[in-house]
Amino acid sequence: MSAFLRLTVLSILLPLALTRLFCGLDPFTNNFMELFVKLDCNHTLLEHVDCCKDHGKCYAHRKASMEKCDNEYCACVSELAKEGVCKNHADNFCNTVKSFGKVVWPSFSDNNMIV
Repeated sequence: MSAFLRLTVLSILLPLALTRLFCGLDPFTNNFMELFVKLDCNHTLLEHVDCCKDHGKCYAHRKASMEKCDNEYCACVSELAKEGVCKNHADNFCNTVKSFGKVVWPSFSDNNMIV
């Protein structure tokens, strides 16, 4: 493989590989969400990272109720994906967050720490 081709491939793949969602506390949920976004909706990846960070901060700092935090996340990802497979993923992510949130929310104490 020529040096130019290697450099081109690297310049395309490196930002994709370095951008991580970190959406959720468990690796399974995080990895499947990241995989779907990167494969099917890569154009929304950076914005989706922001949605995940904001949702995590909302939970960790208890800035609002669990329901409000989840609804803000759902609105954020829905805004990124208006139709097609990306919209389906956004809906599935929203449902996942709402389902797992009931388990995760009690893990955060009032002093922003996972107990």
